[in-house]
Amino acid sequence: MELAQGTPLEMTPPPAGSAGPPVWVHILPVGRFQCRDGRGPFVMNDPQAVINNTVAYHGTADIPVDYDHQLLWTRNNGQPAPAAGWIKELAAKPDGIWGRAEWTQVAAARIVAKEYRYLSPVFLYDAAGTVMKIECVALVNNPALELTAIASVGFGTFGPPALSAEERAVCSQLGLSEAEFYRANQRSQHEKAECARQVVEDHEICSRLGISLADYLNIKQQG
Repeated sequence: MELAQGTPLEMTPPPAGSAGPPVWVHILPVGRFQCRDGRGPFVMNDPQAVINNTVAYHGTADIPVDYDHQLLWTRNNGQPAPAAGWIKELAAKPDGIWGRAEWTQVAAARIVAKEYRYLSPVFLYDAAGTVMKIECVALVNNPALELTAIASVGFGTFGPPALSAEERAVCSQLGLSEAEFYRANQRSQHEKAECARQVVEDHEICSRLGISLADYLNIKQQG
């Protein structure tokens, strides 16, 4: 990914009725903002610093754009998380951060058909709500942040569900963002579910074989 400062003309989405989806898309607003569902407030007063942090965070990888934040849910629901596109470049503009998107053929067709109309950034922020970097972006139809929509004038949204006051306190103590805490918690719950599933399977096997669980576990351990 390369940093770039595009001109307002380059970053303006194509007019309604154009043949393809926009190349430059609005990812984050500048200043103080809050989600319609109450999350926030968040602050982004230095778009270029966020761009620099984002590029350092992703390294040589592009920023993924998925559908409906499936990247956040795939470990929990086991469903695939195909890319809708990739953010290849970021640029600061007076109204926030814009990204140059390279869409897949499938996503381009769905955007043109207005099956997906809005963008939803997942960003990491500190305890004060200051935006630090962008993790990924999603195509959504349930927006919460006021952004320039990709298919018409409208809104965008921010990712993971809000945490409780106790969970936010843990994040502050551990130096984690809410997104990082959410993913770690999802992994923990997934591992617990896997463990419970394995216990049920072990009991069913013991019942079919007519042996005790202790004997069965001993046999498993031996080989």
